[in-house]
Amino acid sequence: MTTPALARPELWCPIEPALHPDHEEVSEHALTWLRRYGYVTTRAEEETARAARFGELAARVHPHGTLPGVQYACEWLMWLFLQDDDKVEGASGRGDTRTVADHLLRCIQVLHDPQQPPGNVHMHALADLRRRLDDFAAPEHVQRLLFGLMEYFAAAGPEAIYWSLRNVPTVSDYQQLRESTVFMRAGCFVLNEIATNCPLPTAVWATPEIQSVSRTAARIVGYTNDILSGPRELAWPGALNLINCIAQEQQCPLPEALEAAVDLHREETASFLRQAAQVIRHHDDEPTRTYIDGLRTWIRGNLDWSLATDRYAIKAPTPPNSQAAS
Repeated sequence: MTTPALARPELWCPIEPALHPDHEEVSEHALTWLRRYGYVTTRAEEETARAARFGELAARVHPHGTLPGVQYACEWLMWLFLQDDDKVEGASGRGDTRTVADHLLRCIQVLHDPQQPPGNVHMHALADLRRRLDDFAAPEHVQRLLFGLMEYFAAAGPEAIYWSLRNVPTVSDYQQLRESTVFMRAGCFVLNEIATNCPLPTAVWATPEIQSVSRTAARIVGYTNDILSGPRELAWPGALNLINCIAQEQQCPLPEALEAAVDLHREETASFLRQAAQVIRHHDDEPTRTYIDGLRTWIRGNLDWSLATDRYAIKAPTPPNSQAAS
């Protein structure tokens, strides 16, 4: 399929933007961490890292967190992006599912035993993140985040198979897969609890209301990423994106599928606003208010970052296993 030019659409988001007051320090910490683990070794790599604005992402989605907590969450975000570019999307795009499988199994090994990680940059960085997790979170939140990582790794397997076989799933199947690969509900939203040092008790987190509003927020983040990265990544062979799933299922051109994806984003955003207001009415306590505020800042902060970062810039498409995508 020839990929027509797709214009980047405007996405409706009536949530006020926010930015951590120490955002510059967060950004410099991000570069220091990238250098420490060998992700940035040259001036060109540093320019690419600065253009990605990883520190800005953390400062936007965690605007009310403690500085150490936001810096730690930022490290997780960078690791997730970079290992995915290299060992999941990158390897899948080449049809190298063995590399994907080996990588995911090594990640699980490191989470179970971070003391003796296999020797590559991703595993050493993951081992450090895992060892320090106990310093930032209580046992129940440690286990919650580890569960989220396992869910993400489990979903990365079928994602790699779809991509390597150049198969496009149904919209329903893709939505189920994306809920896990976006790593929000039991991942980045947990990191927000850690960053703000205001954990939501498991008995509250597990309620149907909280789970529903969390899943809705996760879908919004996933749709945002797919819509804003679509004009770039749909030119990659086999790339998985909500837009091409809609195009295949509805047998429509990609521009029409993009409009349908934008409609889904608007519907989910309206649903989130209703659900969030209902949760606050029923659970008007500080941990719940902070948790819901964290969902809001993730939705808005991810949107603002996605419009600013060079990772989703509409230019000559670059597959994720290349140097420029890092």
